[in-house]
Amino acid sequence: MKIRLAISIFAGAPLLMGAAAASYTGQALLAQVPPLPATADQAYAQWADHNGDLQEGAGFAAVERNLLAAQANVPGVQTAQANANALAQRYGTPQGQAELQNMTTAQKMALAQQLAGQFNPGVAGPATVSPQDQVLVRQANPYPQMAEVRTKMQWQNDDRALDNQEAADRAKLKACPGEAGEPSDIGVRNVARAYAPKHAALAQTYLAKFAPLIQQVRQTLLPEIVYDDNAVAAWNKIQNPTLKAQVQSAAAAAANGGIQDVTQLTGFIAAPSKFAAEQIAKQNAMERRFANAKGC
Repeated sequence: MKIRLAISIFAGAPLLMGAAAASYTGQALLAQVPPLPATADQAYAQWADHNGDLQEGAGFAAVERNLLAAQANVPGVQTAQANANALAQRYGTPQGQAELQNMTTAQKMALAQQLAGQFNPGVAGPATVSPQDQVLVRQANPYPQMAEVRTKMQWQNDDRALDNQEAADRAKLKACPGEAGEPSDIGVRNVARAYAPKHAALAQTYLAKFAPLIQQVRQTLLPEIVYDDNAVAAWNKIQNPTLKAQVQSAAAAAANGGIQDVTQLTGFIAAPSKFAAEQIAKQNAMERRFANAKGC
């Protein structure tokens, strides 16, 4: 799912704005990630329900804003943006277009690489990854992604089984007399109400299974984020402009590393939170639908 980044810590202004790059720390972003809810009701409170369409609540929305602000303040990003703007102005004129037309293929490739570097400071360029390296990367990855996927799939399967049981009970309802031959709205509502707490209880069970996985991710990420924060802090203290420029890409990579770590943790929490919240959203939608339910 896309992470579009309800607790009081998010009530303040965005963490990073303008030239306040030195104030960025991954640890500050990490502290703002919403906690994994323990119940479906707690999960529902983390989202905004727009007639059954769940959107990020205050917590996840604030994390997204601050991550975007942090990304804008990665070392070199503002300078790169200024350089890219200068290139756009140069080649956006008729004279610049003519210059582009007269460039050789090699010159155009060099210009494309320059632009790519401007917009991706601290990110390594593409390279061929051998099958051996792909295996090693999977072995070195400390995050319990497969366990998270398996747990989510088991939850979905169990939730679907409840849906099937509910459909079977609904099929047992007596049909009202008449051409439609459908059961009464009250009967359908009563079956739905009987299964709503079962879906919520199932959500609580699986949220408890996600808790140790989330804790493992957090414990793994924290040392990395501290290391990245220290690298960025050290770069900010360098006084010599030439030396600072030489290690800017390393500082940018460290800043991006912290941002990516926080983004990953947020995703690990948001996915089960939203699925749990959907159980309450469906219950609320059912109550709205059958607000004026009648018998046969």
